[in-house]
Amino acid sequence: MDDRVFTEVLGKAIRILEGSDRFVVLPERGELIVVGDIHGDLVTLKRILEKEEVEGWLGGDHYVLFLGDYVDRGPDSLGVLQTVSELLVNHPEHVFLLRGNHEGPRDVPARPRSYISEVVRFGEDASAVMEAVQHFMDCLLTAAVVPGYAFLVHGHIPLSTTSLSRIAVAHLNHPDNPTLIEMLWSDPTFMPLDSLNSRGHGYNVGTASTEKFLKENHLKWVIRGHMSYPEGYGICGKTLTLHSLTLPIYGNPKAAYLKLPLDTNRDPVNYVKQLQKKNLITGNQ
Repeated sequence: MDDRVFTEVLGKAIRILEGSDRFVVLPERGELIVVGDIHGDLVTLKRILEKEEVEGWLGGDHYVLFLGDYVDRGPDSLGVLQTVSELLVNHPEHVFLLRGNHEGPRDVPARPRSYISEVVRFGEDASAVMEAVQHFMDCLLTAAVVPGYAFLVHGHIPLSTTSLSRIAVAHLNHPDNPTLIEMLWSDPTFMPLDSLNSRGHGYNVGTASTEKFLKENHLKWVIRGHMSYPEGYGICGKTLTLHSLTLPIYGNPKAAYLKLPLDTNRDPVNYVKQLQKKNLITGNQ
């Protein structure tokens, strides 16, 4: 990675994000690729982008949305940040970068923060680069909605509100209001009632709360990241989870993502695509 290119691209991405709303209403026609957690797995991310020929595919009524958790655990967090930033810079009206709990507010850090070890190589510029990376994270989108169909978020729906207008300003109300943290850290559960989350933040969101949120907002599904599954995706009630990486720490043999028609009424699992983890010896898929 060229350090100068990284800082220039990140700066351009920040300027785009600063001028954007934190909550986006997606178009009701076209096609959307949805990518889940990446966690520094640049190899798998590039395989997804190359398989779908994303750079040439984007534009018109074609869009890409990332569900957050770009950094930590994997070997190339900064490479991932540069790649998604380049996509945003090249296609600012067609690329949407959501915030994950690993890009969360500075007062609620996720662990481990292993991407910091990558910033150290900038030497005397490391502090400035670290601040730029954190500012980039602070500017990321909170959530998105496909009208009549799905709520897209990193963690899950908030329990503190069902109002999309309040969700849109959740970043402004943090830390006095818990909505932002709930959306970044919560998980779905098959149980009907909500409970505290063992992660230390957020909740296990029960089916009753999920169904109420979806009904009040005329939606059918929650599409989110934040959890790993062997097949790269999982279904819990009306929630689809995407896990788009294949790092050894998770042990999942497949990574998953969506290629979703924006005018669909079918279950999102019908549009799941999977990549088999590469055999590092033979290079075969």
